[in-house]
Amino acid sequence: AVGADARKLQGRIQALLAGARLTRHVVRAGDPLQKIAATYLGSWEEWPRIAALNRMEAGQPTVGTVLQIPGRAS
Repeated sequence: AVGADARKLQGRIQALLAGARLTRHVVRAGDPLQKIAATYLGSWEEWPRIAALNRMEAGQPTVGTVLQIPGRAS
């Protein structure tokens, strides 16, 4: 768990240093990354950005997970 927390913190630090504004999303049942990406980033195809920022593998995130959402691409 400590390693996962450190990776999440590293992702947040990198995003903040890059000037990205982050939003948080708490995963609910039926929230695949593609749906979350469509909601926040305007396209389901942007899900890899969310996965990368949160140091996640592809797949269904666990209910209750708090995801950091990157800003929309310019």
